[in-house]
Amino acid sequence: MGVHEQLSYQRRGTILRSAINYLYCVGGYVGGSKYVSSSYYAPISSSGIGAWQSTTSYPILSTGYSGIAGQSCVISQGYIYCIDGEDNQSNPVADVFIAPISSSGIGSWQSTTAYPISVVSLSCAVWSGRVYCVGGLKTDLRDTSAVFYAKLSSSGVTGS
Repeated sequence: MGVHEQLSYQRRGTILRSAINYLYCVGGYVGGSKYVSSSYYAPISSSGIGAWQSTTSYPILSTGYSGIAGQSCVISQGYIYCIDGEDNQSNPVADVFIAPISSSGIGSWQSTTAYPISVVSLSCAVWSGRVYCVGGLKTDLRDTSAVFYAKLSSSGVTGS
């Protein structure tokens, strides 16, 4: 495995997705009790990963959390959708955000339809214009076998 340009600091629980020859990195946990909302993007090609550049940070809601980790993000038709995750108080959240992506990075994030349950570490994938999400760790720290899906649009998740 080759080594390429590194992020400015170590992180885990972040989401890395690719589209249109770019990688997008959203949020994460950087140790101690520090969660971050920062986002980065970098060009990718057959010769490797280019320099990481800062882009629009993940939104901080009125609930007061300062970062996000363990969310699931998917990319479809020029948009990134980030679903649920864990706030800096280790609480799963049911937030869903959407933003346009391009070779200039991530655009403005917009809140959209909330996920039906608050979970962290869920897995989501896009197929045929829908996002499908499975599992995760609930607020009571129990795993869930829940499966949800919703139709995607550039104005957000529109429901089943």
